Amino acid sequence: MNRFQCPRCKGALCAATPAQVACGACGTGFDATNGILDLASSDAAPREAGHKPAEEVAWLDRIALAAGERWPETLGTVLQIGCGGGLSSALIASGQTHELAIIDPSIASLNDDRTAVERAGLIDRVPVSFAACPPGASLRDVGFDTCISLTALEQSDNPRRLLAELFRCLKPGGRAILVAPNQRYHRALGATLAEIVALQFADNPAPDPDRDRLVERLALMRLADLHQGAGRANPIDADVVRETAVQQGFDTAAVLPLDPDPDGSAATAALLKRQGVGLGYTAATLALLPGFRRRYFDLLHPADRSAATLLWLTKPVGPRLRTFRALPQARPLSVAPGHEMASLAGGLPVRCWLDLLARRSPNGLTLTIVGWCLASVDILAARVIIDGSAGEAAVWCDRSDVQQTLNGAGLYPAWNALCSGVDATLYYAGLCPEGDHPTLSVQLLISNGSIAELPCTGRIPLGESVRVVA
Repeated sequence: MNRFQCPRCKGALCAATPAQVACGACGTGFDATNGILDLASSDAAPREAGHKPAEEVAWLDRIALAAGERWPETLGTVLQIGCGGGLSSALIASGQTHELAIIDPSIASLNDDRTAVERAGLIDRVPVSFAACPPGASLRDVGFDTCISLTALEQSDNPRRLLAELFRCLKPGGRAILVAPNQRYHRALGATLAEIVALQFADNPAPDPDRDRLVERLALMRLADLHQGAGRANPIDADVVRETAVQQGFDTAAVLPLDPDPDGSAATAALLKRQGVGLGYTAATLALLPGFRRRYFDLLHPADRSAATLLWLTKPVGPRLRTFRALPQARPLSVAPGHEMASLAGGLPVRCWLDLLARRSPNGLTLTIVGWCLASVDILAARVIIDGSAGEAAVWCDRSDVQQTLNGAGLYPAWNALCSGVDATLYYAGLCPEGDHPTLSVQLLISNGSIAELPCTGRIPLGESVRVVA
């Protein structure tokens, strides 16, 4: 309990009853049932069940192997952020942990973790505490020698704030050990598998359930890459995180490959297995993989040749004087009309087919948008502006038909074509047009910062479908 504090006033916590603790300063009470302190209900972050890592063996051994000489003789007082993966038991059994505090927003996950530690006979080996809270105001300053997590960075919607909290919680000379999906590697893997799927379509366009399962996974990978959000497994740009960590005060920030996989074979096999793909399709896909190594994987830096990245951050013992380079200024957005869209989208014409249907709803307007958008660069979303109010529909859904009918010659990237779909319902709260033909404007938000204006009628009749084609 001495590693936690009141999230409201930062006061010290003390036992009030066998099932409750209270803040000695403001008197706020917190449940402490089954040995789990519930601080999330009063914290700023919402309670939600986070993404758990897969139950893989030897997480701690793999991290220690990747860390090499950085691995310390002792981990000291450890903060573990997030449950799962057998990490808690491994930290206790290692003999290097003197005290362990485990936090997670989900009480159910903490109960499962506590049960696993008890079944392993490790609950009394070192002092262990469990608390339902995010890595934030509930943690005391400079209370830990080591912070370790398999999921915190990929789930965070504000990595800068997360790193600042870890820096605050660590003792001088302490370390943060974070595992996260590598964005560059996942982009290389997604592009490679999409090219393989395109070859398979060209060779045999007949329906294939295994190929369909792979395309479904490619769509989810694209969603995670281009449309990152809280609670989702977001691949991270290690260089950006490293720079952010240094800005927050960390003395060193090393980026290390957790499980080197330079040709993508291990990651591909694992992905197909998780998707329930048959052994025959898996073998055929793996056989095609070497032909794309030079095109994608060989271009990766050695630190990026792993599906998962290990970030090793150390806090300085004393104050340090640092000089930071100026951050690049954001490029101003440019809006291009239809006849100039190709210059914004990599030289090839932007293609799209969108069906829009707007209806009145209680206290607003509802718009259904279905179709696809294709360009040689990534299209993030379709923005629909009705009477000055804007809504955005992400572009990421599976549209294998676009690859087969429009991209057989391979002019556009296969991943862009396979995952070019739009299927969303947008709600415009408070929008109540006076007439039945409000104004309409449709734009495409492109990853290079440009905005492409699509040709449309300029009006959308309520209750009638409108088609936008480019």
